[in-house]
Amino acid sequence: MAKPAYKEEVMRKLKNLGEMLISQAEKGENPHLEITTRTLANVIWDESVGILQRGDRKATRYLFHLAHIRKFTQTLEVAATAKELLECGKHLHLREVLYRIKRTLPGTKI
Repeated sequence: MAKPAYKEEVMRKLKNLGEMLISQAEKGENPHLEITTRTLANVIWDESVGILQRGDRKATRYLFHLAHIRKFTQTLEVAATAKELLECGKHLHLREVLYRIKRTLPGTKI
């Protein structure tokens, strides 16, 4: 059975994300991601379709920045979970994904 086209596209994007972060680290840069912001200021009404859509505003999250590290790590955990689910052909509800990625670092309360 052939994989749907969107799965191949998503897997390609996930692979590119990983390669980009590795490349940044190998260059001695602070690994970072650009994420579309989920704020009211970044919402656009699309008259032609009749729905609200996210705009183009982006925020950058850095691995080695105290204010960003948690969201950066959570984003990578979601990406890893998405890859795993695509590989095995399964799906989860958003709540299940959030519970799955919630972790405590061994020996800490973090």
